[in-house]
Amino acid sequence: MIAFDADVLSDVLAAHPSFAHRAAHIPIEDQAIPIIVIEEVLRGRFNGVPGLSLDIWT
Repeated sequence: MIAFDADVLSDVLAAHPSFAHRAAHIPIEDQAIPIIVIEEVLRGRFNGVPGLSLDIWT
């Protein structure tokens, strides 16, 4: 199993050639994204949206 960290996942999602190529050769059943990485990516994407809060646990 390969767990993507936030930096690598962002590069894969942005279709960075070397990262996308390597990820494409990992069988889908061997790919994983930890929940904390999903939160980091979402916070990064929505950080600049005025009035949006992802602090639902506070």
